[in-house]
Amino acid sequence: MTLGEGEYSESMNVAYKLEAGSVLRDVLFQAKLEKRITCGVYQAASKLSMSPKSVMMCIQADDSTRDDVLHMHFALMKAFCWENTIPLLKVSNQGALYELLKDMEVPPDCTSEDEEEAEDGFAERENVAVTFEDTVCVLIEVQKEKTELENVLLHHHHSMTQFTPSPTIRLAT
Repeated sequence: MTLGEGEYSESMNVAYKLEAGSVLRDVLFQAKLEKRITCGVYQAASKLSMSPKSVMMCIQADDSTRDDVLHMHFALMKAFCWENTIPLLKVSNQGALYELLKDMEVPPDCTSEDEEEAEDGFAERENVAVTFEDTVCVLIEVQKEKTELENVLLHHHHSMTQFTPSPTIRLAT
């Protein structure tokens, strides 16, 4: 390989990651409108363990791995996604992910014990707004037919997995 080829490959790689960030933003926006998003580490882990076939893609915020416990959860989720052939993308800017999803409502954290229980033994809880912490892990659920944008995003993922380590994309704002 010559020096020129390496420079070309690197510039193409940067352009490719930028395009992937734009496509990811559009896919997330559409999935949010269709209520096909799960936010939060524990909610995502629960969804993955109960119905892995319903998950199209797992997205993890790369800038949040400073927490050792979270890093361990991410490692386990990465292994689970790999085992179940669920594409996993790392995003470098959690703030943009939060800005895109902050007006969503999600089920509250299951660890809260101060809720009153309903007749069936389960606590009745109203949905709550997505927090910044919820956006460290996001799942996009499968729909009946993949859109063109989803196919492009999955193609980007497949192409990017050829690199080691897997690249982190920047979500377009």
